[in-house]
Amino acid sequence: MSDTNDLINALANNKTAEANNIFNDLMGAKISDALDARKIEIADNVYNGVEQEIVDADVQGIEIESDFE
Repeated sequence: MSDTNDLINALANNKTAEANNIFNDLMGAKISDALDARKIEIADNVYNGVEQEIVDADVQGIEIESDFE
């Protein structure tokens, strides 16, 4: 698994294709972790009656630019 240092090194060395793959791996892992956590929260709520506080992320105004293609 790649880490942030690998991404920075690939970008510093102008290896955009490699950086793109590393970025996708990093984001995929974060998304998977977030989904797993949410599944646990939902299961606790459904089967154990545990209610979790829902926190909405404010993502307005965030722009993501990518030159990787």
